[in-house]
Amino acid sequence: LLRAGYNVLTAVDGEEAIEILKEKSAEINLALVDAIMPKQGGRSVYDWIKAAELPIKVLFMSGYNLDSTHTDFILDEGITLVKKPYPRHVLLQKIREMLDEN
Repeated sequence: LLRAGYNVLTAVDGEEAIEILKEKSAEINLALVDAIMPKQGGRSVYDWIKAAELPIKVLFMSGYNLDSTHTDFILDEGITLVKKPYPRHVLLQKIREMLDEN
């Protein structure tokens, strides 16, 4: 993402991601979150962003099979998921599409 020209903030888990969002939400346009993360999963991060009414788009990633019960909880309408492993160009294309959406 850095080589593609994006500024990147990293978090070790969902809890830290929410702390970063609290402090730097004005700088963030998109959150790339793993469906399963320590402390708080990606869905918790997504729910926090929505509850805070932040204009931040969320792109989920997961190594689990799409039919897995581990990803069922994130596949609500409007949620976008990329399955790992993904080619670099696929991730960059999805990020660009999401950032360009109104």
